Amino acid sequence: MTEVLGESLQAGRAAASRYAWADAYRLLKEADAGGEALSGGDFELLGHSALWVGRLPESIEAYERAYARYLEEGNNRKAASAALFLASEYRNKLQQAVSMGWHQRARRLLEEEPDSVERGFLELQMSQFASGRGDIDEALGHIRRALEIAKRVGDRDLAAQATLREGIALVKMG
Repeated sequence: MTEVLGESLQAGRAAASRYAWADAYRLLKEADAGGEALSGGDFELLGHSALWVGRLPESIEAYERAYARYLEEGNNRKAASAALFLASEYRNKLQQAVSMGWHQRARRLLEEEPDSVERGFLELQMSQFASGRGDIDEALGHIRRALEIAKRVGDRDLAAQATLREGIALVKMG
């Protein structure tokens, strides 16, 4: 039985690497249900695949488990990344208090990580809060810090998102 479960976990990881989200979701769920010890990364893959197959509540649950497992593994940056995802998803669900709780967890975990990709995404999230309060100047400051981080660490995804948000903020400023 353990051999089959290990195969489900490996097959789920392989399916995710091919962007075969339905297969990844099914196989990772199977491995988890069968008692296989999933890593933080495995729970994150499960959450990502659940999102792609339209199962948002299951995606959130998997990311919450990824957060906890990353903490157990001592990987604060990845835990913060999961917390940022959760903050965003709870904000999208209009559950602001829950969203802020996840945001604060990420912020605490990243206090000692000034030049990480995760810190850059935290800055982008902080820009959204400032923009929501109508403080475009503050939002732009967070966005520009995210851009600086993206350049220093060489992360194109962060740079692209920050550049897009900078354009939006500049348009709002006239």
